[in-house]
Amino acid sequence: MPGGLVRVFTCGNNAEASVLRARLEEAGIRSVVQGENHRSLLGPLGAYVELAVLVPEEAADQAREIIDAAESEVGRLSVEGLDDGTGSLTDPESESTSEDLELPPERDEPRWVRPRLVAFPVVLAFMITFGSGHAYARRFKTCVALAVLEVFALAGVLSGSSIAAGFLFGLLGYDAVGGALAVRASNRRDATREDSGHPRHAAP
Repeated sequence: MPGGLVRVFTCGNNAEASVLRARLEEAGIRSVVQGENHRSLLGPLGAYVELAVLVPEEAADQAREIIDAAESEVGRLSVEGLDDGTGSLTDPESESTSEDLELPPERDEPRWVRPRLVAFPVVLAFMITFGSGHAYARRFKTCVALAVLEVFALAGVLSGSSIAAGFLFGLLGYDAVGGALAVRASNRRDATREDSGHPRHAAP
């Protein structure tokens, strides 16, 4: 991860990400929620954007201890390692007492996170456009660059420029293919990690 950050958790929604970030801040751990803004901007399709919580590498173990502690308190906290790849920081059955909660068994096996869909950037690139294929692949700088270029190309298309139309189609193709390749590379990289402290991919 750039800047010495490592992923320790994948949240299911923005509310969970905010709660987890607050818990980490209470412990003095700086955290970044990757994909938070894009998930909000994409609306219903934002559910396909992972909310990866990143912390400094030297604080990763402490952050995982905080997550494990929250898991023990609630009993329904899904950390990276469960099949759905999402976390829950609150008990949906809020009226249940602590005696009613079924705590998960001890886990010694590596934690898992579901791989992202390789073909989905193609769908996003041609339906949502504006670099959304690379946004799904978590290549946010490329996403912003493509979005800006697509705006200018679209303006040219509206003015009747055939060159702008070809340029726009090329940008969409680059977003689709580049996003898919970036997702595949990310899936392979995570799947081959041998460190038990890092997430690995479950079979789709």
